[in-house]
Amino acid sequence: MTVPAGSVFLMGDNRDDSLDSRFSPYQGGIGIVPMDHLVGRATVRFWSTDGSASWINPISWFTALRGDRVAKSYNR
Repeated sequence: MTVPAGSVFLMGDNRDDSLDSRFSPYQGGIGIVPMDHLVGRATVRFWSTDGSASWINPISWFTALRGDRVAKSYNR
């Protein structure tokens, strides 16, 4: 996929179940997004897991937690 100048490709946080830039608005996704549609910038990670968490097992949400990434800034 080629992203035109002045636009961005946005990937969802749940790559197996996100209707992000990989899907057109006609498919329920967001498609390629023009830069002038962006209104803010991500600054902090809220929660990060190693991928082993299970929705039906809430304890696993915490055992899979990557604590060193929680509440870390994206700005260096």
